Amino acid sequence: MSEAQEVKTDPAAELKAMESVSQALSGLQPNAKERVLRWAAEVHEVKLLNVPAVKPQKSQAEPKGLERDSEELEQRQFKDVAEFFHMARPSTEDERALVVAYWFQQHEGKESWGSQLVQNQLKHIGEPVSNITKSFTRLKDQRPALVIQLEKSGSSRQGRKTYKVTHSGITYVKSMLSRITEE
Repeated sequence: MSEAQEVKTDPAAELKAMESVSQALSGLQPNAKERVLRWAAEVHEVKLLNVPAVKPQKSQAEPKGLERDSEELEQRQFKDVAEFFHMARPSTEDERALVVAYWFQQHEGKESWGSQLVQNQLKHIGEPVSNITKSFTRLKDQRPALVIQLEKSGSSRQGRKTYKVTHSGITYVKSMLSRITEE
């Protein structure tokens, strides 16, 4: 794309996009708004300048980046999936499935996993989802996908599927963890 093309803008299109974003964010809590905006910036490859990942502390310490914060929290605080789950505070069934899938992939080193493994763990910690297959289908159908399907065994519609959390899914869970440092 040439510089001349980059300079051209459509103010009406920009205004419409801003209005849509404003409406979409209007009912969300501040920490949820931040997650949505960071996600959108990453997906659309927009660099956010001078936007701290966490609110500055009263000591005026320099805020740390989202990735560093969430990784430090994980290494320091989470010894099991139940504690990790409750600290992430997922608010939807899809988020609950994603958080546990993230745990298996990032903490237990599973390169792929089945939905039944995730549902069983959710049951163990008292947080099952009503239909794990539908949750993973919704996570897979999002753009960008938070989960991808790697394979399916069996010919029936209910054949066993193997999944993996995507980079976007990992980023999403890390943004959930960043809320901890804001409170």
